[in-house]
Amino acid sequence: MQKIRIGRPIQIRRPTTSPQRKKIIVPKNRIQSIKIQSPKSPAISTGRAQGTAPTSTEAEQEIFEQTNKLRADYEKPPLEYHDRLTELARHYSRLMLEKNFFAHVTPEGKNLMGRSREFQIQYHAIAENIACYRGHFVKPPGREVAVSWFHSPGHRANMLDENNLGFTHLGVGMASKFSSSENIYYYTQLFLLPLHVDK
Repeated sequence: MQKIRIGRPIQIRRPTTSPQRKKIIVPKNRIQSIKIQSPKSPAISTGRAQGTAPTSTEAEQEIFEQTNKLRADYEKPPLEYHDRLTELARHYSRLMLEKNFFAHVTPEGKNLMGRSREFQIQYHAIAENIACYRGHFVKPPGREVAVSWFHSPGHRANMLDENNLGFTHLGVGMASKFSSSENIYYYTQLFLLPLHVDK
């Protein structure tokens, strides 16, 4: 049975009392493997969800649409596409692939706050889900990754904004590498409540 590996999710929020400091919320669940044949998920719409990305790979688009479909099933508003957030997500997936690591912090010690600053993304709140798959899918898994995240409590909290951080935008990035022995896919999903409205 093929598996998708997901890393523990993280959230960063700017406290309203002190904008210079940031609070990091780390759910208790650790890195784990989730079977693709996970418990039944809500029904999937074959149409395009509101707020879908205008340009992205098929797998990224599937994750974007499935995330908004799951949110709709729980009466949550759709998340909007964000250019720089998507660039950051793709950049981080490529970085994990190229440097062969799987974590929210790079081998050099750069975390989500540092990466957001590098891409000039200012936020009230930001959160990140990551995943990795090694195997032989006919096409890169997309919907399966979103479902795997959804069946992990901490990742689902980001997707449904269960901590009420007010996320309004979503960025999804995938990086892949193919070989005769196995295909490797890295995924990054970023949620954002921007400091200023700038897509």
